[in-house]
Amino acid sequence: ATENRQRKDIPVSTWIKLTTKLFNKLTGTKAKRIKKIVEITLLSDASVRDYLNMGRLSLPLRIVLKEPAKRSKSEKELLAKIPLVDSEEKAPIGEKTPEKLIRRDALPLVPEGTMRVLARDDAFRKWDRKEPERALRVAIEAAGRGQHHVPEVIGAERGREKKPVVRVPVAEFKGPPAPLRVQFGRPITEALEKYVKDKDIISPEIAVKIIVRDFLTKEGYLG
Repeated sequence: ATENRQRKDIPVSTWIKLTTKLFNKLTGTKAKRIKKIVEITLLSDASVRDYLNMGRLSLPLRIVLKEPAKRSKSEKELLAKIPLVDSEEKAPIGEKTPEKLIRRDALPLVPEGTMRVLARDDAFRKWDRKEPERALRVAIEAAGRGQHHVPEVIGAERGREKKPVVRVPVAEFKGPPAPLRVQFGRPITEALEKYVKDKDIISPEIAVKIIVRDFLTKEGYLG
């Protein structure tokens, strides 16, 4: 039998709100609550999990699940305030990101199927938590490419972050100020990301400063 979600009179935003509300109201383990939601809504287990995933996404991502014409004035205004940057225009770490991009209040619809796949991905959910503008840009790109190209779009985005250009301010070092631009390969970048996480450092730039300063001090180049 066709699951209940195929009903055309119930938009995806309603299913997201309903499953999220039921999940929060019910008690027990996650699996038991999902099973109960399946019984109540006649949705499949997979659909319930997908709607719960989408319900945890940021508001802009949930807004673009609606057709532009069906978005409220406040939703359009919210989207209009979000700075989106083309992947090719992304500035190096530490530099100002270029303004402008698309007509943000009229961002295209991201189909439910595409958003389902995106919401299952750990990297995408991390971007949504820490860099919501980036997640929104990836979602728009994935919508343009199609649901089956989502892994390809996410893979390309992850590939871009593996070789960040890091600007290292050295004003606190001895001698005249001499800003440096350093580009790292994948092994060093991944090691740097682990170092930042393990040491609870604010950013890669700060981590680079600490590592370089400690090394030069150890080698006797800094007093």
